[in-house]
Amino acid sequence: MGNRSDWLLTAIKSAFAAGKAILDVYESTEMEVEKKADDSPLTLADRHAHEIIMKGIGNF
Repeated sequence: MGNRSDWLLTAIKSAFAAGKAILDVYESTEMEVEKKADDSPLTLADRHAHEIIMKGIGNF
């Protein structure tokens, strides 16, 4: 595990990349919405953001 500064920088970069991915989906025509088990929505933007964040922080 890296030091706190490395972890924080990785988390910030992942958050910005996830935000961009969300905006990219919202600006496109790819608006998919599924329902989770609790009946809450899960969008394509949510899935993209999750993948980016998990990939970014997965090294820690």
